[in-house]
Amino acid sequence: MSIDQWVRLIASETNGARRGRLQWLATWHCPKVTEAQFERWAHDPDPGTRLQALWFRGLPQRLALALAADPDPEVRGEACEYAWPHLDTGRRSALIDDPSPQVQEVARRRAGYDRPMSRNEFDALTTMEQWRVTPVQLLGRDLAEHLVRHAERGLRMNLVGNERLDANLITELAHEEDPQVRASVAVRADVTEELRASISAGLPPDTPYWGVDWVEELHWA
Repeated sequence: MSIDQWVRLIASETNGARRGRLQWLATWHCPKVTEAQFERWAHDPDPGTRLQALWFRGLPQRLALALAADPDPEVRGEACEYAWPHLDTGRRSALIDDPSPQVQEVARRRAGYDRPMSRNEFDALTTMEQWRVTPVQLLGRDLAEHLVRHAERGLRMNLVGNERLDANLITELAHEEDPQVRASVAVRADVTEELRASISAGLPPDTPYWGVDWVEELHWA
């Protein structure tokens, strides 16, 4: 599909969850968007068009930062998630106190990911909330150790995707009994080649193949 086809497909979807799914698919299956195209979207007078810049990977950091200060609250809210790692303290605070409840919600949720979560806080979440925060939340040490050693397999696999998990806990997951969890660790981008080589195999031959985002990124054109 062309970029224009992806844009029309996403724009025509009115269901938020399905639109999010289409955006995720576009991230990895859409042709590469040029910087010039991102520029045109980001500077368009129509906020609906400016939103399109946030649907695809490769958005330049400077444009993400500009869109996080967009006059339209929907654009600001969408850009908040994208730009958050690059925002200074002042701009983060401004988004947390944004006059738009929509923007406030996104900013406060994102800020909450940077505060260590305790076991009590985690246990108070619903099952779906636990699944949502496990790969992104800064986890208190006690909670992180508990999840590594005692959580059910699905949560442990989700935990492998948490980039802020301590290296020694990643090593524990790399050598645990479940082959699916070990395989998930083996394809983390930041795992050393020494650790990767030490992870024993064990997946059945008919195990479904899944793409590795950071490898695809290296060959993305």
